[in-house]
Amino acid sequence: MTSAASSTKAKAREPKPKAPSAAGATDSGSMPLGGLSDLPAGTLANYFGAGLAGGEAGALMDGGDPLAAKPSFLTEPDSPFSDGYSIRLETEALADFLSLPEEQRNEKHPDFWRWAELEERQSKLEQRGANYERRLRADPLVEEGTVDDLKKLGSLVAEEQDSMVVHTKEGFRMFMGRGRDPKGAFAAIIGVTRNAASLRALWTLTAMDNPYADWALVLHEQHRAEIMKMLKEATNTGLHVLAGAQAIGLNYSVLRSAEPKKLQLGFKSPYGFGMAEMVVTFDYFVRVWKTLEYRDLRSTEQVRAKIHEVLRFARSRMMITTRFERWLMRPELQTLTRADFLPGLAPEAQAEAQKRMDAAIGIFGHVPVDIFVGKLAPRHSRRRTQLSAQDRQVLQAVSAQMAAAEAAQERVDADAPELL
Repeated sequence: MTSAASSTKAKAREPKPKAPSAAGATDSGSMPLGGLSDLPAGTLANYFGAGLAGGEAGALMDGGDPLAAKPSFLTEPDSPFSDGYSIRLETEALADFLSLPEEQRNEKHPDFWRWAELEERQSKLEQRGANYERRLRADPLVEEGTVDDLKKLGSLVAEEQDSMVVHTKEGFRMFMGRGRDPKGAFAAIIGVTRNAASLRALWTLTAMDNPYADWALVLHEQHRAEIMKMLKEATNTGLHVLAGAQAIGLNYSVLRSAEPKKLQLGFKSPYGFGMAEMVVTFDYFVRVWKTLEYRDLRSTEQVRAKIHEVLRFARSRMMITTRFERWLMRPELQTLTRADFLPGLAPEAQAEAQKRMDAAIGIFGHVPVDIFVGKLAPRHSRRRTQLSAQDRQVLQAVSAQMAAAEAAQERVDADAPELL
C-alpha cells in the first residue's frame, strides 16, 4: 500500500466534527426547546440578562430563532435588580406586543423572549415583596426566630389602673352625663363617657380611610382646644381674685372634697384620655369658683352663671362629635372611604359608592379640601396607608370639582324665585 493510500484511509476513519448547538450553547447550558414552561427558574435571566444591561443592542436573527437572539433591556438607576433592569421601561417598550391578542404572543414574535424576561422579573419582584412583608420588613441579617418573636409580641398595657380624682358633683356630672328619663320628665344630657365612645367609633373609622371621620376628629380637637382655653381663662380669673385677697392679708385655699372619688379610666382610644383631662380641668375650675362663692368674693348667682356658661359651651361642642358618629356608624355609611370619590371604579361599585357619597354630602356637606386631600389630619388615626403625591393631586382635583358643583348649586338656589 502506498503512503498516499494510507493517508486517505486514515482521514476516512477520523470522526466528523459535530455541528455546534444553537446559539453556540454547550450541552450543559443549552436552552430546552420545549417552550417557556420547560425552562428552569432563572434560565431567562441567565441567557438574556447577563452582559446586556445598559441597552446593549441585540435583535432576533432572520428566521425568528429565539436561541440565536440576545435582546437588550432598558435600565434605570433605582432598579430593584443588580443589573439595573427596569420593569417600568420594559413594559412601556413592549406596549405594542402586550396589546396583541394572546394567540399572537408566541415564540415566533420578535418580542416574545423579551416579554418572557419581563414576566420572570415581575414574578421575582413579587416574590421578594411577599417575603419582605412576611419577614415584617426586617433587615436580611435578622434571623427568622427574631421575626417570629416580633409577631408574638404582646400589646402595651398599663402597669397600674389609670384613674382620675374628682372633687365636685359638677365634675362628676360632666363625666357621667344624664340618660333619657323613661317617664320623659328629663331630657338626656351628653357627658364625657358618651362623647368618648363616639370618639372611639370615629377613630376606628379612620382605618377605613373615611374622610368624614377625619373631619369629625379634627373638629373635635379644635373644639376641645376651645373648651380648655375657656376653662383655663376662667380658672385663672378666679385665682387672680384669690391672689388679690391674699395681697390684703386673706389667705384662702382652694376648696377640695372631704372625700374625693377616684374614677377608673378604661378608655379604648387616645381621645378618651384627652377628655379625662378636660374633666379634671373643669373640676378644678368649679373648685376655684366655689371658693370665690364660699369666701364671699363672688355671688351665688355669678358662680352658677359662670359654671353654666362653660358647661353649655362644652356640651354643644360634644354634641357635634356625637352627631358625626351617629350618622357615620349607620350600616349605609360605615364603608365610606376616600376611594368612593375617585374615578375608575367598576360600574356596580361606582353605583354603591355614589349612594354613600350623596348621603354623606347631604348630611354633612363637602369635606374641607385640606382634610380631604390629607394635608390636615387628626392627631390620632388608625390609617396605615399614606397618600402619595399623585393621590393627593387626584383628590385635590375631585375636591375642587365637588366644591365648584356645590357653589354652582348655591347660585342657582339664590337666583330661584321664592315660593309664597
